[in-house]
Amino acid sequence: MIFKPYGLAVLSAALISPLSSAEVLQKFELENGSLLPGYSSAIDSPFNGIAAYANNDGVEVQAQLSNVPGQFRLDIRGASSANNAAGISVYLGDKKLGSTEFSGTAASVSSINFKLDAQTSSSTLQFKLESDNGSNDTYLDWFELHRVGDIASLPAAPVLPNTGAYESGIYRNLFQELGYSKAEVDAKVQAVYDQLFHSTDTTNQAIFIPVGNDMAYIWDVGNNDVRSEGMSYGMMMAVQMGRQEDFNKLWKWAHTYSLNKSGNNKGYFAWKVSTAGNVQDANPAPDGEEYFATALFFASNRWGDGSGIYNYREQANQILKDMYGNGQTRYNNQGQLEEFSLFSHEDKQIVFSPATPSDRNWTDPSYHLPAFYELWARWADNNNSFWADLALTSRAFLKTTVNAENGLSPDYAYFDGRPHGEFQAHKVTFQYDAWRTVGNAAMDFAWWNNDPWQTTYVNSLQTFFKGEGIDSYSSLYELNGTPYQGNSDHSPGLVAMNAMASLASDNQRSWEFVQALWDTPVPSGKWRYYDGTLYMFGMLALSGNYQIICPAGECDAVTPPPVGNRPPVAVNDSASTQQDTPVTVAVLNNDRDLDGDSLSIASFTQPNNGAVSQVGDTLNYTPNSEFFGEDSFSYTITDGEEIASANVTIVVQDSSVNNPPSACFSVSSEAATVGQTVSFDAACSNDVDNDSLSFSWDFGDTNGSTGAAASHSYASAGTYQAKLTVTDANGGSDSFTSSITVTSAGSGASCSYSIDNEWNSGFVASITIANNGSAAINGWEVNWAYANGSTVTNSWNTQLVGTDAYTASSLSWNSTIQPGQTVSFGMQGNKGVVNTPAELVTVNGTVCN
Repeated sequence: MIFKPYGLAVLSAALISPLSSAEVLQKFELENGSLLPGYSSAIDSPFNGIAAYANNDGVEVQAQLSNVPGQFRLDIRGASSANNAAGISVYLGDKKLGSTEFSGTAASVSSINFKLDAQTSSSTLQFKLESDNGSNDTYLDWFELHRVGDIASLPAAPVLPNTGAYESGIYRNLFQELGYSKAEVDAKVQAVYDQLFHSTDTTNQAIFIPVGNDMAYIWDVGNNDVRSEGMSYGMMMAVQMGRQEDFNKLWKWAHTYSLNKSGNNKGYFAWKVSTAGNVQDANPAPDGEEYFATALFFASNRWGDGSGIYNYREQANQILKDMYGNGQTRYNNQGQLEEFSLFSHEDKQIVFSPATPSDRNWTDPSYHLPAFYELWARWADNNNSFWADLALTSRAFLKTTVNAENGLSPDYAYFDGRPHGEFQAHKVTFQYDAWRTVGNAAMDFAWWNNDPWQTTYVNSLQTFFKGEGIDSYSSLYELNGTPYQGNSDHSPGLVAMNAMASLASDNQRSWEFVQALWDTPVPSGKWRYYDGTLYMFGMLALSGNYQIICPAGECDAVTPPPVGNRPPVAVNDSASTQQDTPVTVAVLNNDRDLDGDSLSIASFTQPNNGAVSQVGDTLNYTPNSEFFGEDSFSYTITDGEEIASANVTIVVQDSSVNNPPSACFSVSSEAATVGQTVSFDAACSNDVDNDSLSFSWDFGDTNGSTGAAASHSYASAGTYQAKLTVTDANGGSDSFTSSITVTSAGSGASCSYSIDNEWNSGFVASITIANNGSAAINGWEVNWAYANGSTVTNSWNTQLVGTDAYTASSLSWNSTIQPGQTVSFGMQGNKGVVNTPAELVTVNGTVCN
């Protein structure tokens, strides 16, 4: 369905039982309760009640609960001190019943629905402020406690469909199967979207922030920045809701500010950008590209294509081409020249990042989206067989990385499924990224129904979380099922993903997870970005509104897929070669067949300036002697019944004309401190003629260097234009410039070295840099040495060099330390003298004062 572009004035009336049908257990004037420690106080305006001014302020009373087990509702009258939403959380003992809010200064009644399976050990009701951000105070008047009724029996275990929604056109509405009316469900989904996208309360509710009349961004409120993940999520939500204006605003902002137009990351989206549009880290987080491309395909199918960046299909295909390989090159750890890609072509898996060669050796399980890959294989104009293989590989990969006993999976993993902790040690556990893994698998099951193991997976996960307490399980876990570092937070985002798992479950307990999401309020406050986007995806999926938006007639429920054989699709190709040099074109690689039929070359024409011959499934072009320029020919493919044709364009380069080189370089840090060593690497420079190259560096401060790699430290603060000039053996040259911002080291910073663990022959230690000053530290470098011969064998969260004396420097993601913040990195090593205490050392560096 396409939702209306306006919100509901009142949602609660449609979603909770009317007062007349509930038994009133208690009504209490909150000024008669016990104030919580802090700034809480009694008030006499706008009513007699209490005021909560800061977090943890509030009031507590003794609840008069009876007839437990049952379903209950708490009606609370309150107001905000300002014209925006003021929140309050409610606890029964140590169990959080929920949160609600009051919009504006006029008194209103808000409700929290909850159920109790058994009498609680504590009857203390606590009304506590937890969302204070300084913009208002929360006023509370009274509450009424109602018993709404008995806990309804769960429906029978779900009977799963035999086919996926792509084939059947049927999307299950699990809320409706649970007993809610379609009108209730549609109203709730609409209200969630309206709050997250169009609430006027940008302090507590909205994450969609308009910029001018034609752009908007999705705001990561807690980190005060914009993530490619969130922008692509927002576009997917907008196209699912039929909101083209919202979609276009997000896409224009992302294309304007997040998309890298040049350099190593050309064609990729910077994973972190400031709300003003300044790139904070140009490297991609590839799940953003995955959602961008798929949302653009959906937009093309739903609304048709416009021009420029609004030619959705063209943009989607370009993203996929760049994801496969963006034309930029660098040397990998084996000394081989390779193209930047968001995939391991050998392992056929999405990578964590292309930022360094080592980042391409592992993955993030939550980035594996086989449901999307199936669509790319059908709709893209490039690399279709690779996309199809990705779907198969990702399904197989999940079986290796998920703990079969409890369904938990790590945040990061090697391609063989083993947890990966070298980048960040805690990522070997079930963290925030891993919440999404089960939701992706369940969506794949709902859309394609190609892997029965996914039902085993979701049942295992839901069994584990049911055992942890359906309304109280933690959010972070060791893979053995122990809460991570005592975590007790019960996050709405994880509630949503665990509910989404029910799409693939055939167990009756799955309905409890569906109900838990229904009962969970829309996330608000500081951390509403991640929780809110996952919550919205969960609501869309469980209401049957997270759908494959196909070209007309391909996969909708009204128009069945066409019967009989469909013709293949041939896609134009291009290639280049040197004068008098043949080139082979694998023309079938980007052609496809909608029925999955095998394809073969049926015929081909001859070009005007060369000759073409067939070699298996490829065509070999040989230019005429001494010809240079552009040539072309056509070819025809067949699936055995139908045919299709495409053109091949060949550019033959004049070998007598020197092609100048292309200059390019990367830097270890574009934001450094005075005295910090900055490394420059020109490995991405190239010459199409393969001429020998010379390199000349101008660091912008009257200093320079030569060679393909160089390093330099700046003596004073400022912004410098570092310039590289690359010259080939024939005199052709090209230049590339990059800005380096150098700041003074934070005067209030300190560095500390601590021993975290040790044994007879080894130790684990960490170094913490604390910024106690008033200015941000941009880039850091510290050094130390061991007097007793100890050595470091492994490190994480830093770039470490040295053997006897060690130097650690920042990575792109932890180079900036804001005032009041800390950055830590760790290491493991061997003691210089066994069976002695690990040596404590002094850390030095320009950042350490």
